[in-house]
This record gives sequence, structure tokens and C-alpha cells, in this order.
Amino acid sequence: MAATPTSKRGSGRNTRASDRRADLGVAGLIPITTNPRARFLLHLDSAAGLSVGAAVLTLHPWLAGLYGLPVAMVIALGVANLVYGLGSGSLVWRLRTNRPVRRFAVSLLAGANMAWGLVCIGLSAALAGQASGLGLGVQATPAVLN
Repeated sequence: MAATPTSKRGSGRNTRASDRRADLGVAGLIPITTNPRARFLLHLDSAAGLSVGAAVLTLHPWLAGLYGLPVAMVIALGVANLVYGLGSGSLVWRLRTNRPVRRFAVSLLAGANMAWGLVCIGLSAALAGQASGLGLGVQATPAVLN
């Protein structure tokens, strides 16, 4: 009887890529694929980031005047929203293509949310004398929601 190739000494497992993926175990993956609420929230998160980013970039001259902020800062805020939406959207894409979503990716997304909240608090404090009340309110809102 012929011996089968092994990926670990004495394990008896073969080295096919599908078997290596199975070796990762459940610890690195999360049950988003089977949780409809989690899937919906991830879709919503991505759509919100992308749509807000696109709207801010489209309306940046008007928003800069309305918020009392420099145009460059409004553009940077729009780009940050787009980048976040793309990051969140990459997880949605993985779900739609039946690829596993790693716990690390979701933790990274949650960390980005918390970091963005801190950035918003910092910007609100730094711009308190320059930005309009509406600008401060819009800037502080993500910090409250996170």
C-alpha cells in the first residue's frame, strides 16, 4: 500500500490546499456567513461609508463653507470614509464569493471604527474655534455612534 504525502509528520493528512485551509480550524473564522443580521450590518456599514465618502467628495466645496472647515480637510474626511467603506466592502465581497471572513479582519474593522471615533473627538476639540456649530456636530457624531 502506497504512503500518502503528509503535511505534518505522523498526521496522515495530505498537502492539498483545501486540506491546509481546513487545518486553520474554526478559531480564525467567524460565523458571519450564517448570521443574517451580521451580514446585513456589514452591508450597511460598507454602503454608508462609500455613500458618505462619495457625497462628501462631490459636495466638498459647499460642505467646507457650511462646516467652516478648510477644503483640504473636507476632502480628507471624504477620502477616509471611502477607504473605510472599501475596507468594509472587502469583507462583504468575501461573503458574497463564499470565502471565509477572518476574525482578525473583523477585529481590524472594529478597531478602525474606534480609532475613527477618537479622531473625530480630536478634530472636534482642535477645530472648536474655527468650525461652525454644524461642522462640529457633524464631526462629533461618529464619535458618539462608535
